[in-house]
Amino acid sequence: MSLLTLDMLHPYQKKAVNHQCTHPHSMLWVSMGLGKTVITLTTLAHLIRTQFLPTHCNRNPIVMEQSVAWTLAGGFADYTTSTVPRFLEEGETSAAEAFAICLSRKVPADRITWSSDGQGSLPSFDAAGKLSGLLVGSCSSLLSALREAVNVRDIPLETALLPITANPAAALKLARKGRIAPGLDGDLVVLDRNLRPVSVVALGRVMIREGQELVSGTFENMDPLEAAP
Repeated sequence: MSLLTLDMLHPYQKKAVNHQCTHPHSMLWVSMGLGKTVITLTTLAHLIRTQFLPTHCNRNPIVMEQSVAWTLAGGFADYTTSTVPRFLEEGETSAAEAFAICLSRKVPADRITWSSDGQGSLPSFDAAGKLSGLLVGSCSSLLSALREAVNVRDIPLETALLPITANPAAALKLARKGRIAPGLDGDLVVLDRNLRPVSVVALGRVMIREGQELVSGTFENMDPLEAAP
């Protein structure tokens, strides 16, 4: 059994759902027999899809398929770009392939995000499936996924960029991020023809120009012995 979608409701029910979804503090009085349960459940289903962002949806085929259904219903799905060969051998779908699958299934391109687990732990397993150590997820896996999407999956560059720019900004409600437009934060990564970064701009400030670091982080040039108490 599945919930009714908004387009299946009567006009007055649609109006009630839209009111509740657009007014954080609201209360409705609905007479008997007019579909209070349908209105409430449809509202909850819509709010869940706009507030809940499932991640690592490409880890196995079952979750991958569920994520397609979720995005077709209006939700966001996040696919991780950090992986190890064993995960792929066991059925994980690469983030780029997952995006290609979604597009082939008519999922709107703006419903997909990628995340890298950058600098987070990434488990490594031996042939017996036992934990053998911990690797480190890399932010650069996002760019590897971008190159796979464009060069292997034949996704147009302007579309392939969405999961790492405009889409996560929209999912996280960061109105000043993810796009280039007047009045927004000036965050840019300039790529060469091989889709490798050459320059970086953050909040309008040039951090790296043509591969040359211009601005260092707080701890990058610090002598640990001098910093010790």
